[in-house]
Amino acid sequence: SPGDYTTARIMSNYRKPAGGSSSQPVSVGQVAPEDATAVAVAGGSLQEVSLRTYRLSHSYLLLLFLPTHGPAVDRLSDSGSDLFDEFHAVSADMVKELHDQHKTYVVGVVDASVDQVQRWMDTPASRGGLQELPFPVICDGAGRFSCHFAGVWNAKAELLHRAHVILDDKGVVRQLTINDAMVSRSVGELYRQLTAFRFTDEHGEVCPADWNSGDAGLAPDPEASRAYFREKYPTEAAESGDNK
Repeated sequence: SPGDYTTARIMSNYRKPAGGSSSQPVSVGQVAPEDATAVAVAGGSLQEVSLRTYRLSHSYLLLLFLPTHGPAVDRLSDSGSDLFDEFHAVSADMVKELHDQHKTYVVGVVDASVDQVQRWMDTPASRGGLQELPFPVICDGAGRFSCHFAGVWNAKAELLHRAHVILDDKGVVRQLTINDAMVSRSVGELYRQLTAFRFTDEHGEVCPADWNSGDAGLAPDPEASRAYFREKYPTEAAESGDNK
């Protein structure tokens, strides 16, 4: 689990500009840098989050990147939208299930200072805060953590894009999705993607379109694939004569 982080060390790292790492941003199929570390707030305390820690524990990691300022965020705020609605949608039950059944951790990332995130963590959700959030939130106001992932950090505007990244137990980026800040994500789809990657790793089978947890996979074999589609589309198989 993430370790303790002293205030002095936090502020020393936080003030450094983005781009301090010599590694290039990674995308799907590439290994995220082990030296990517950040400061997070969890349950009112400060922690150090390190990608190396999750990799050594052979765990999956879901990173939820959420912009907290910028023109698009301002428009959402003006419309009365909850800035943290996506974070709140990831319930404590979901976080527990992902950890216990799929060995997956959830970590949020925002483009805000340590002080600001601590204030949000002390504020009830009913007043626009993050109190009792069931997962830690990385304070990445300078983009030093987010810049490790291709396209997630907007260096010119110094803000995050709305994005999520799934890392597997070897630190490989399996999913990297970036949304326009005006469009929120589906928590159900995040869960589907995580369980699908876990399924393919455990069974060596393909997850076809609209696959959900509990569905059968598609074996990487022509005859097995035919059997799968005959079962899924029996009417079409009968009409074509391919029902044996």
